[in-house]
Amino acid sequence: MRDLPSLIQHHNTALSEHYRGAGADLNSALQSGMWYNTIANAEQEHVHEPSAVHAHWQGMDDRHRYERNLAAPTTRQQLERNGWVDTTIDYHINSWGFRSHREFVNISEPCLVTLGCSFTFGTGLHEHQVWSTLVADALGVPLVNLAVPGHGLDLSSLWLVLQGHNITSPVAVCVFEPPRGRISWLSAMNDTVICADAMKDIAGNTVKIMNTLQLNSSANTVKNYHIISSWANQHGVPLFWDNDIFNNTTYARDLAHFGPLWHRRKADAFLKHLKNT
Repeated sequence: MRDLPSLIQHHNTALSEHYRGAGADLNSALQSGMWYNTIANAEQEHVHEPSAVHAHWQGMDDRHRYERNLAAPTTRQQLERNGWVDTTIDYHINSWGFRSHREFVNISEPCLVTLGCSFTFGTGLHEHQVWSTLVADALGVPLVNLAVPGHGLDLSSLWLVLQGHNITSPVAVCVFEPPRGRISWLSAMNDTVICADAMKDIAGNTVKIMNTLQLNSSANTVKNYHIISSWANQHGVPLFWDNDIFNNTTYARDLAHFGPLWHRRKADAFLKHLKNT
């Protein structure tokens, strides 16, 4: 019978026979895919190897969208009302593509682990405004934010399997579940691995395919929950899983994601659960 390390080694050996560079093993393939997913949408010049970067735009919070919104009277009023005119946002992104000033290696101090999509990554917001940061600050511990913008939990849960040993003293795990229907995969392109969202790739095809993806997305959610829950149990810490999207009254800089007030309310909801643990 194989244990997890030998199973991973078996697949890494098989991958090395077919792929070069970033696709030669699961760990490097995952890192390449997640990093390029975040950096490709951050208006950064690509380099071959994943590395930490500092960007001012990311994902839907891009310069072109902002300039269009600034030029139109109605959306400019929204930007002004939400305090986003002439505002710079700092996206510090580590070599895994996670929003963080630090690399997630050998984290021995108590910390909060969060997972999700752009709502947890904090697209269009200052880092200090994001619910994940607000919860960590209230607890007085550093944040390990494993959110992957534009994706479900497939990639971040696999990160926990391959790299979760780098976090030794979590105090809790908080998940804000991404929108239903997201299935993420790694796609090999020469020496580079990127990740794609299946729903976006196949959205123009038949209803049958869409329904099949929805079904498998639900199955993936159950599998990802089991992975994340098992990791939390191994460390003896609580897991809080939330998918409640309550009414929003403020917006992020892209005018597409929820704003600071929504994030404050979401942080309060998680903190209430933590207090009652």
